[in-house]
Amino acid sequence: MPGEEDFYDLTISKINAEVSTAGNITVNNNLTVKPGAYFTNATGNDLSVAGDLHLEASETSMASFIDEGNTTVAGNAIVEQYLAYDALAGYQNHLVSSPISNATLNTYYDLYFYAYDEAGTDGSYWDNIYEPLDFPLAVGQGYNATGSQYYTGTTTCLLYTSPSP
Repeated sequence: MPGEEDFYDLTISKINAEVSTAGNITVNNNLTVKPGAYFTNATGNDLSVAGDLHLEASETSMASFIDEGNTTVAGNAIVEQYLAYDALAGYQNHLVSSPISNATLNTYYDLYFYAYDEAGTDGSYWDNIYEPLDFPLAVGQGYNATGSQYYTGTTTCLLYTSPSP
């Protein structure tokens, strides 16, 4: 049928250019979007992934995935986020937010982590969050992940989500 394509594995690696669906796509195993690549499932198109969706990151860029159609992932969605830390520069702040619904504080386990508090209790607008490790991160809420000489952070933070029921 025109406008429908099947792949076993699909890797989007075109850097600094958007790749977009022109019809329905079925990926019978894993879909990977490489760092610096932009992939959009266009309006009205179905994208079905039988395995995992993996959005990779590196020290220079992150993958981008925009779903304007209908995407289903039977496996896990794995979203990487790269946070650099230079010990000679001292504290370094990274403003982050979770793109998935079930990320927890454990994703940033070796960084100082703060949530913004509009009320500004005790003259501070940032609340330090350090426990519990399963503290849920709200989708789209801004947080501050900060490295120091004591907490240097991982090079790549991995955010996972399980398939939807």
